[in-house]
Amino acid sequence: ATYGAIYLAMVCMQNFMVFCWYKKVIPGLRIGLRHFKRDKVGEILAFTAHSSLSRVSALLFNNTAHILINIFWGPSFNAIYAVSQKLPILLRRLFIEPTWVLTPTFTSLAAKNDKKRFKTLFFMYSKLISVGTLPLPLILMFLARPIIRLWVGDEFALAAKILPIHTLPLLMTIPLAVT
Repeated sequence: ATYGAIYLAMVCMQNFMVFCWYKKVIPGLRIGLRHFKRDKVGEILAFTAHSSLSRVSALLFNNTAHILINIFWGPSFNAIYAVSQKLPILLRRLFIEPTWVLTPTFTSLAAKNDKKRFKTLFFMYSKLISVGTLPLPLILMFLARPIIRLWVGDEFALAAKILPIHTLPLLMTIPLAVT
């Protein structure tokens, strides 16, 4: 709850600063009630509802396993499950999310109908990311027990059995992140 309150306050402060200094931050933007028309307000509300619902559904999707584990087996097994997810989530964030910065480049190449450069970038990046990252999930899978023991101790040894299951999808999703 404290983290949520701090995060909400931070987001509100950021938005308030943008609102107060919008002329410096976004020149040419006009914020005022006279500029809002019924259609624009409807679009803003529709987008707000859509983005809020998609975040709530993602939150439920990502936390369903935790909720069920907590109900049926309790918080100690929930902690074990969470520990088994941390390193695969880290790998996903290290290699998949940075790949998203290539989206404008691919969009530009597609818009220019530059298929040769599009394919070259796609295959070069896919090969490069495969060669550079495939050893990491394999290390996590085969050395899960010593990694978990070094990281959090023997109390979480069960997490070492679950870790390879969370890591297995990374063998495909990291090399194909560009797709």
